[in-house]
Amino acid sequence: MSDHSLYNWLSDTFAKGSYNPGPLNALSEEEREIAKKVMEECNKVKIFENYSKIYLQALNGTERYYEMSIRALSALIKVGNIGREVKEIDALCKNALDVFSQELEFENCSIMLKDEEGEHLILVAGRGRGDRFLENENRQREMTIKIGEGIAGKVVQTGEHIFIADVKEDKRFKQFNKSVNISSILSIPVKNDEGTIGVINFSHPFIEAFDANIINLMLLLSNFVGQMITLARLHNRIANWNENLNNEIREKTNELRATNRKLRELNDNLVKRVEEEVRIRRQKEELLIQQSKMAAMGEMINVIAHQWKQPLNAVSAIAQDIMDAYEYHEADESYIKESVDKIMLQTGYMSHTIDDFRSFFVPSKQKSSFDIKVAIEEVLKLFSCSLANRMIFVKIKCRCHKLSKMTEDIEEIGPCDLSYMTVSGYPNEFKHVVLNLLNNSGDAIANQKQKGFLSKESKGFIEINLSLEKEGIIRITITDNGGGIGEEIIEKIFDPYFSTKTTKKGTGIGLYMSKVIIENNMGGKLYVENGDMGAVFTIELNNRG
Repeated sequence: MSDHSLYNWLSDTFAKGSYNPGPLNALSEEEREIAKKVMEECNKVKIFENYSKIYLQALNGTERYYEMSIRALSALIKVGNIGREVKEIDALCKNALDVFSQELEFENCSIMLKDEEGEHLILVAGRGRGDRFLENENRQREMTIKIGEGIAGKVVQTGEHIFIADVKEDKRFKQFNKSVNISSILSIPVKNDEGTIGVINFSHPFIEAFDANIINLMLLLSNFVGQMITLARLHNRIANWNENLNNEIREKTNELRATNRKLRELNDNLVKRVEEEVRIRRQKEELLIQQSKMAAMGEMINVIAHQWKQPLNAVSAIAQDIMDAYEYHEADESYIKESVDKIMLQTGYMSHTIDDFRSFFVPSKQKSSFDIKVAIEEVLKLFSCSLANRMIFVKIKCRCHKLSKMTEDIEEIGPCDLSYMTVSGYPNEFKHVVLNLLNNSGDAIANQKQKGFLSKESKGFIEINLSLEKEGIIRITITDNGGGIGEEIIEKIFDPYFSTKTTKKGTGIGLYMSKVIIENNMGGKLYVENGDMGAVFTIELNNRG
């Protein structure tokens, strides 16, 4: 089909309002078929003038709609550009009306939006007649319409546009000033996603100035303006939120700076307090250690005195015998030599005792591997006599060593088979722990006898059980028949300076230092519970064999 031949033929056929078909020679075959159908229809009704008018109106309407569509598209683009640059609602509405006036040739138009309460419409922008209402802010506030009243109020209430073709004939337009050159009015709702937020009013001096096509274009433009207003409001809200957020951030920053200053001051004071507390704690620990040493020294002196009593008596008896032999002239050379040998034997035993105790009380400076069973037997060899003198006897049971000896039978000291009982730690400190626990059990048994729960002739016993448990844990339990520990104090017995003994007999640091040595220095556990006849102290250490 050619570009304009059919169009030109139709224009010539209905050019002067009459039916005058031209020749079909210039048309293509397809165009001639269309032209013939047009002629057939016109011949049927035989009222060519009406068809001519209809056709011309259609051509004019199409051309006008096409032109208005182009202008509306241009207006959409310009309003969109305005929306990107202008964020104030009043300025946005004013610029939009300027675009409508320039692109669509609407001289009289206005935009009204709902107030914050949603009860009235307020004039925010106008051109033509609307300009005079925007000369000052007070006059602008006077131009309000209640929702539901008037043309604009009903449009917002219903959300539907209202078109008045002739204000003189339409009863809905109650107020009419003949001096105002207005014939037709179009009021279109401005909407967004939440609903109707206002109206755009157009007026024109001609009757029926707005046909259906133009109204549809205006509805499209109105919705676009509504979205631009919504975006502007969101932008303003975001700007307000951002400003408030910045203010809050500034306030919080100032508060944080002030808090940081206080924290720095507190931290400086805390560092000083911690250093002071550490210093005081070290002094207390040194005092505890010194007191523990003094208590241990007292125990040592008592044991040495007991160990020396027999050899001193023997030396005293030998000296008395020498005196008697001298008086009776029996002190010959062989007698003197035999007596001296006996004295040297006793003094050698006493010297060896001092060496054993000196070695026992020298602190271990470095960790080393040692056999638990050997360490316990070395303690018993030195102190079993002191316990036996109090009618208290100790028995060792080693699950992996097949050994069960009473303390008075301990003459040979030997390690556990296959190093099952080997640990890494400080052997002399461990011996102190064993001694503390033995003394604690001995005092408990003595207290039971003093209170009459055990007769003075009854034997006290302390049983030491050694076993290797799962995951390489060595468990040492020390059980006695001293009656146990009261439930009200059992949780406190490892506290420093806590003692159930009188001030002359107890310092309250032995068990505390024992727990520190086992748990802090050797990475083990020390705890206590009551058994059937007395307390059960348990030491757990990791096997290093």
